[in-house]
Amino acid sequence: RGGDIWEDVDDNHYYSDNSHTHQNGDECFDSRLRRQESEEGSDDNDTSKNNNWEHSHEQFPFNAKFWAFVRSILAKAVNVGYQELPDSNATVAKGPKDADAFLSKVIAIGLLNPIQPATLVKEGGFDEMIVLAELLHATSVGLVAMRFAPECVQCGSQVMDTDMLGRLPARANCQGCHAPNVIDSLDNIKVMFCLNSDVLYVLAENYSCTPSQDSMSQTAVFAAVPATSTGSGFAYSIGTGIDTEIAPALPSGRYRMHCPVAKTDNFLVVKRDSIDTDEPIKLPVKVSQLVYKNKRDSQKTTLEVPHGKISFHILPDTRSFFVLWIQKDVDDEILFHLPREERAMYTTASAVMHHPVFNTFFQEHHVVSAPTDVFLSISNVVLVFTDIVDSTKLYASVGDGDAFMLVRKH
Repeated sequence: RGGDIWEDVDDNHYYSDNSHTHQNGDECFDSRLRRQESEEGSDDNDTSKNNNWEHSHEQFPFNAKFWAFVRSILAKAVNVGYQELPDSNATVAKGPKDADAFLSKVIAIGLLNPIQPATLVKEGGFDEMIVLAELLHATSVGLVAMRFAPECVQCGSQVMDTDMLGRLPARANCQGCHAPNVIDSLDNIKVMFCLNSDVLYVLAENYSCTPSQDSMSQTAVFAAVPATSTGSGFAYSIGTGIDTEIAPALPSGRYRMHCPVAKTDNFLVVKRDSIDTDEPIKLPVKVSQLVYKNKRDSQKTTLEVPHGKISFHILPDTRSFFVLWIQKDVDDEILFHLPREERAMYTTASAVMHHPVFNTFFQEHHVVSAPTDVFLSISNVVLVFTDIVDSTKLYASVGDGDAFMLVRKH
């Protein structure tokens, strides 16, 4: 899915490159909203759940303005001309206008891919409690799915994501930049929501990241490549001197190619500077061959070309969105680190867990997990506070050591 296969299957379906909405998607969106608006939260014979649903809607009535805002973003998921081909080894040449149009669409629907509540609050001018209430109700009827994702200490993206807090490990390496992370605070865990794939379908292996200003200053080539259902791809050229080139020729040297979405990380070596008589080098790039497997440089794939005039024939055979991102080969701290002041605000797991709608519908399902060695669980505890009268005099009269033992015994 995600290519013109939709037109082959049904003329009433519409696709839009890497992500699509279609008439069935509109119907799914509408039907879920109708269910949400009419307070059909559960089966009629489940009185307790129905009571919870009605009570929740009394506190947070259905907000049509919010969903009109969401629909206005979905309307931007339109085709911009990246057709797939039946031959998995075939590519279609694209130029800077094509690349800009596709990237613009990706950015336009980025508010919903995934949905970051704090971003919708900022962009739509809504109250955060209302946004969370709408998204939590939408989760209960299957319009969206709730995901928990720790923030990476290095790149600021999602280390990983899961539908249950209790499934998060104590430690994990970021899937985008590979940095090790300790997961020990609800305030460092993002809560995101993903639209039902019948409404918005996106072919991507991982979430995108936000590069720092320093990282972007090291960039020589940046072009987004949509995935296709057949594995066919697209060609981008640099240094050709014609209208379809997306960047000038690369000078000689070693470069870093990195795509956090497709989980690729490799080197590109240009052996010499190009000259006027050089013909562009056709460089087939199968995304599956670049997927990161080991952190050591010696284990990264290295692509070599004789000079810097290159025609990249990119085959997204992992069925994932891919970014042809070529940067200077500098330290990871420069390429991957996102300073705190450049990071976007996000809704934390702590904030969501304190929302009344979460406690009504999701406390047991999204927090507690089966394993016993979980990061987080919910239980009832009793805290007892006690005091020793004249404890200061006690320390003065018997000495610190003896007084401390008496306090411990108490």
